[in-house]
Amino acid sequence: MMGRSQRAAGLVLHACLAGVPLLAFASIAASLERLSLRLYTFFGVHHAIAPPWVMPEDYSRLLNVAFFVPVGLTLAWWLGARWGWAMPIAVFLSLAIEVFQRVPEVGRDSTLDDVACNVIGATLGVVVVAVVRSPTATADPSG
Repeated sequence: MMGRSQRAAGLVLHACLAGVPLLAFASIAASLERLSLRLYTFFGVHHAIAPPWVMPEDYSRLLNVAFFVPVGLTLAWWLGARWGWAMPIAVFLSLAIEVFQRVPEVGRDSTLDDVACNVIGATLGVVVVAVVRSPTATADPSG
């Protein structure tokens, strides 16, 4: 029987999995590319708080990392004791997206760099769940 927490994780996971294709293939994907440029302009030009070597591609990489944190987090949460499957599933999902982006009609760039950033993001999400579920995190502080 599935607990309330796992059902909630399943709902969030479905939202993440529905959002992944939207962000990867829908018209919003072009908006995300423009967001990288706007972040670069804001942090690198207007406020000059980013190092001068940080380029728009770097913001795009950070967005790819951030894009997959919820995927790794919800996969690990939903899988419970089988959380070790979260990373292979996230890697497969990222590779599937990149392969599909290679289709000429899709008109998106496909790179292994994106896969690496997605895997880093998913890893961060899985690590958060692992830390929260660790025995030391759940130990009774009163002894």
